[in-house]
Amino acid sequence: MLLILVLDFIYFIIDIINYLFILFFIYKPTKQMADNFYYDENWNLIEGTPPEEKEPTLDANGNELQNGDNVVAVKNLPVKGGVDIKKGDKFTNITLTDDPALINAKSKQNGKMVLKTEFFKKVG
Repeated sequence: MLLILVLDFIYFIIDIINYLFILFFIYKPTKQMADNFYYDENWNLIEGTPPEEKEPTLDANGNELQNGDNVVAVKNLPVKGGVDIKKGDKFTNITLTDDPALINAKSKQNGKMVLKTEFFKKVG
């Protein structure tokens, strides 16, 4: 009788080990495979990783800025170590940065600068 109980216990432990093996080694690759698929806007299943949607760069009025746009300051801004930016100062041919709140611009007085978009509006 004791032998039967010991054998049942051993089979129970083997079943638990098999279950854990299947759980950690068999199902894991299928989850990794599922990570390589996504649905597009029309609910079509696409293989690969979804493209990153970049947040648009907006000016003070909410207009979208692009590379090469011209912007104008909407208020006076102090510049450390340079000439202050006055309301109405124009910056031409801006370039966008990775941060949607910042743009690169070139000024005759201060040279290259990184500007916050909340203080500038798009011209033209």
